[in-house]
Amino acid sequence: MVVFLSYILYCFYIGVLLVFLPWSALWDANGLVHQFPRLGELVLAGPARGTVSGLGVLLLVVGAVDAIRFIRHGGHEET
Repeated sequence: MVVFLSYILYCFYIGVLLVFLPWSALWDANGLVHQFPRLGELVLAGPARGTVSGLGVLLLVVGAVDAIRFIRHGGHEET
């Protein structure tokens, strides 16, 4: 039960990070962006940021579906 709840929290935490991080100043201040300019062009492009954010939304949906399934089954994860 604790492992499953940890998994759900992990999905939500990483999902929120992946949704908002690509659009923050922290993303632009990445050391690899400055060290490798071609990589920087790719990583700072809108489609790349959108893809990373899309993965975050996917993780949020997966976490929500699993949380709902967990609640519906009375706190017992499915096997």
